[in-house]
Amino acid sequence: MTPPRSPSPDPAGSAASPVDVTGSADQAARTRPLVVAVIGAGAIGGAVIEALERGDVPGARLGDVLRSRSTDEEITDAIEVADVVVEAGSIEAAEEFIPRVTASGKDIVVCSCGVFARHSDPRELLAGGPASGRVLVPAGAVGGLDILSAAALAGTDDALLRHYTIKSPAALDVNEQLTERREVFRGSAREAALAFPLTSNA
Repeated sequence: MTPPRSPSPDPAGSAASPVDVTGSADQAARTRPLVVAVIGAGAIGGAVIEALERGDVPGARLGDVLRSRSTDEEITDAIEVADVVVEAGSIEAAEEFIPRVTASGKDIVVCSCGVFARHSDPRELLAGGPASGRVLVPAGAVGGLDILSAAALAGTDDALLRHYTIKSPAALDVNEQLTERREVFRGSAREAALAFPLTSNA
C-alpha cells in the first residue's frame, strides 16, 4: 500500500495555506457584529434601537430601522443585509414580515406574538422549505414561555400557567373613572390576545 503523499511546501515560501485562509475567514465571520434590522420605533422598538446604538448589546449592531412608511425596496434591502430582524411594530407588521423574513432564510424575533392567536396553526405564517429562517419569541414582560419550556424539558405533559395582569383602565378599553379594581377579562392567552391586541398580546 502506497503511503499518502505529504503536501508540497508552498512554492512562495509562505506559511499560509488554503486551510489557514478558510479558518481566518470563519473566525472573521464569527467576530463580525450581528447586523440587526428593527421593525417599528415605538416603546419596544425604540428601546432596542437605543440599546444597539449605545453598544449595550455585545456582538450586535443596528442595521436598519423599518417603519410603516418604508418602501418595498428599503424593506428588501434591510432584510438582505440583516443577520436577524426584530419585529416590534404591531400584529399587522408581524403578519406581514414573518413569512417575508423567513422566506429569505433570516431569523425574526417576534415581539407582537399575539399574531399567533389568529392562526390555529402558527406554522402557517412561516415560509416553508429547509432554507427558511426561524421565528424566535422572547418571553418579554411575561415569564410564562420560560416556565412552560422548563416544564416541557422536565417531561411535564400537564403543565398549566396562570397569569394575572393589572393595567390602566384605558389600556383595557374602560373609559369610565374607576374608584376600585375591576376584573374586565378572564380567559385564555389566545382570547386575551384577540380581545386586546395592543396591550395583552403576550
